[in-house]
Amino acid sequence: MTDRELFDPFLTYIALIRAVLQLYPDRFEWRKPPYEYEHEKLPIDILCGNSLVREQIEAGQSLKEIKMSWQKDLTAFKKLRQRYLMYGR
Repeated sequence: MTDRELFDPFLTYIALIRAVLQLYPDRFEWRKPPYEYEHEKLPIDILCGNSLVREQIEAGQSLKEIKMSWQKDLTAFKKLRQRYLMYGR
């Protein structure tokens, strides 16, 4: 990694999970609950905020499709957070 502005750690995380699922579909499985305080939801769904990313990975969506699915929400969040930033406006 030579350019931290271009590196997307969350997308890299998703790419690694997709690669393992594609390479070992018969051996891959999501970690089952419990996970910390939660006893029903899958840990991947907790870490990602909901089940959408897991469902996209399972459906074989491309990284580009997965990343595009959260861009609208990300743009809205970035706009909202500007009001609360103390530095770097």
